Amino acid sequence: DISSLSSITFIDGVPDGSSETAMLRATAWKVLLGYLPRNKHEWQRHLKEQRAQYKSFCIELTVDPRGQAGSAGEDHPLAMDHGSAWKEFHSDEELRAEIQKDVDRTLPDYSFFNREQPRGRLHHAAISRILFIYAKLNPGIRYVQGMNELLAPLYYAFCQAIENQHERLREQQLQRKLQPAVVGNSNAHSPSSSTDCAPVVSRGSTISTNTADCSSLTAGALIDTARCSGSSTFDQSSSEVSNGYDERNASSSDVFSSEVFDQVEADAFFCFTNLMAECRDHFCSKLDHTELGITARMKGLEAMLRAKDPDLATMLEQLRVNPTFYGFRWITLLMTQEFDLPDVLRLWDSLFAAHSRFDFLIYFCVAMVIAIRQELLEAHDFAASIKALQRYENRVPLLDLLRSAVRMYTEDIQAGRTCTSVIDSTRG
Repeated sequence: DISSLSSITFIDGVPDGSSETAMLRATAWKVLLGYLPRNKHEWQRHLKEQRAQYKSFCIELTVDPRGQAGSAGEDHPLAMDHGSAWKEFHSDEELRAEIQKDVDRTLPDYSFFNREQPRGRLHHAAISRILFIYAKLNPGIRYVQGMNELLAPLYYAFCQAIENQHERLREQQLQRKLQPAVVGNSNAHSPSSSTDCAPVVSRGSTISTNTADCSSLTAGALIDTARCSGSSTFDQSSSEVSNGYDERNASSSDVFSSEVFDQVEADAFFCFTNLMAECRDHFCSKLDHTELGITARMKGLEAMLRAKDPDLATMLEQLRVNPTFYGFRWITLLMTQEFDLPDVLRLWDSLFAAHSRFDFLIYFCVAMVIAIRQELLEAHDFAASIKALQRYENRVPLLDLLRSAVRMYTEDIQAGRTCTSVIDSTRG
């Protein structure tokens, strides 16, 4: 039920503190971004087809004339003729270099992306390849700086799902080895079988007043049944989105076999493509000053702030603090530069689940500005305001911002007001 999944995830996010958190998040995102079909019985077939499709893209879109036979007159390494394989090859190499430069600067403070480690280099190569294939398939926009920042959290979340599943299966194997065999005792129970469904321990990630428990995001919302048992194992529905990972891999110290690694990369590619289908206009400079471009979003942010906090909006307008100075990065990069990665993942839970995710993003931006209104009003200074807004630096807890944004967004919806109508009302 997409509606139930969206409602639960929008308000409370994916339950935190559980051994299934990473898998639940990966599955939820794949559903919410339209990558997985609504019918879970189609998941296995769909994933197999999509992953095969991505593999074909990688082969078909990689041009390398260096090993091709042929006479020297047919094509030349310096040829600039239209249709020359060498010309396309050189163009692709320039594209790869541009992408690699940005990928090397992606989340450098996280060991997951550390290029000094072999695994980190593999992750960099996968992210670069996804961006390259996307650029080749979308020649109208190709690659634009910042796309790497949108891809990284998706790829990271899917990798974490596999790594957590690996650890969980290894723990289960160890428990089975340590558990003494009980023969001939029909009343014997394993320690896990007598364990009640315990509440999920959260690090305070719940926005609503209800305490999250094992049933707050069941597989009925994500994967039909994420069993509330001591072992917390997934059923067959879960294994259909586990990227081909199974218990046989748990004995290996290397979580990512080449097959599993390729499948994670393919899933990240298609989810990134679906996300970009909604926000690609923000990266197209030709559309900047149209109703589809980023300038329209900036005007919308300014108008929404005026509707929610007229005094603060008036002061910022008088100081000529244009939303473009801070909101451009917030909206284009979906807050990836304003918060630490764990907070970005939690924010994206709600963002992807919102009925109109980019409308909700406007409300979230307004919540960020209002949250530091006292600081801005007291400073009443252009430079101080710009510094405070451009260097937000987690000065307000993410959950506080989400509560505020969800409240404003929900109140308007319940009152029959859309984001557009609220914005238009301030222009009348």
